[in-house]
Amino acid sequence: MKITYLHQYFNTPDMWGSHRSYEMAKRLVLKGHEVHVITAYLKGDKNKSFNTLIDGISVHWIPVPYSNHMSFQKRIWAFIKFSLYSIPVVIKNKSDLIFATSTPLTICIPALIGKLFTNSKFIFEVRDLWPELPIAFMAIKNPLIIFFAKALEKIAYYFADAVIALSPGMKDGVIKGGKDSSSIAVIPNLCDFNLSKTYVPKLSSFISNFDDDKPVIAFTGAFGLINDLNWSVNLAFELEKINSNVQILLVGDGKTKEETEKKIESLELQDRIRIIDPISKKEMPIILNNLTMSLITFSDLPEMRNNSANKFFDSLATGRPIIVNFGGWINKLITENKCGVDGWQKKISDVAKNVDLKCNDKEWLKIAGKNSLSLGKKYFDRDLAADNLNKIFISVLNGDNKISHHASEKYNLI
Repeated sequence: MKITYLHQYFNTPDMWGSHRSYEMAKRLVLKGHEVHVITAYLKGDKNKSFNTLIDGISVHWIPVPYSNHMSFQKRIWAFIKFSLYSIPVVIKNKSDLIFATSTPLTICIPALIGKLFTNSKFIFEVRDLWPELPIAFMAIKNPLIIFFAKALEKIAYYFADAVIALSPGMKDGVIKGGKDSSSIAVIPNLCDFNLSKTYVPKLSSFISNFDDDKPVIAFTGAFGLINDLNWSVNLAFELEKINSNVQILLVGDGKTKEETEKKIESLELQDRIRIIDPISKKEMPIILNNLTMSLITFSDLPEMRNNSANKFFDSLATGRPIIVNFGGWINKLITENKCGVDGWQKKISDVAKNVDLKCNDKEWLKIAGKNSLSLGKKYFDRDLAADNLNKIFISVLNGDNKISHHASEKYNLI
């Protein structure tokens, strides 16, 4: 089978960010498929498209600079620009199946046009419910843009031969968008158990003046408005007030980074909470395997509770207990499986006391870590997910769009 894999933010292990598309594409190649990834080259130091071969994956890079630091208007233009530039590549690269993964929602445009002109099958992967989420966060306010975004969402669902959703809540959202439930499968983000290492260098060898003898909790990811890094700084402030020995590490970059740094400085928390720049997936085990607990934060919006955050799955893969500040299915998994601290809608001072207590309780950390790893192995094995995805592709290519039985029943249990 020849597959065109559309993803604007494709990352290899040498790069920072989500690697789901790389891992799935690599496994599809191993199953004998010809996989062509069409993605954006984000750095801005090239003005022509170019191709590379990575682990058997043919990657077509289209230079469209993008950064979380951009204004919303510039980001919208980057989305549109990439979708338009991708169209001739999709048509020229005629495939049996087009697999388009959001965000952004505009990724469906070249897929839809490719389906029309090449008679390819089209499967749409929904990583976040757009435009529901940016509307809720008031990133999109213009009524005309909202109208067109909602129309594009319905068109994408209608013409997609099948839809992959990354959480049960996202599946519900796709059904509300008009798609029959039998044509939707749930395949969440997945655990990379290769991240778990028996030995890694200490954090002090990676971060200057770091105290390896104290507990450390860490956030790794985008510093976006929706990620609520302010909550982490407030947690640090409360830990400081009770003279806790717990340190906080924030790893990443984005629009709110400078604001977060200024707040840390104004509260004189530089010895309590540290920020370092993004690191590659290859370096991530150094962070993850040295953590006492992992930290996942989002703004408390109902629309955010369906997220499938990579940080959660990396934490499970390395057997780290998890602190979470939002509700939804991930919160439910953490609390029911006793593998972390629930900070959702709780007083930050009470959360700080609980975090301090748990981070210094070796027996609790041992049990919660085991529970975390067991949860990851029970539901989120990457190879099993690739098998399910392969079955879905074959099913759709053979004209059977009823795919829900391939993956979603398992995740209806969580």
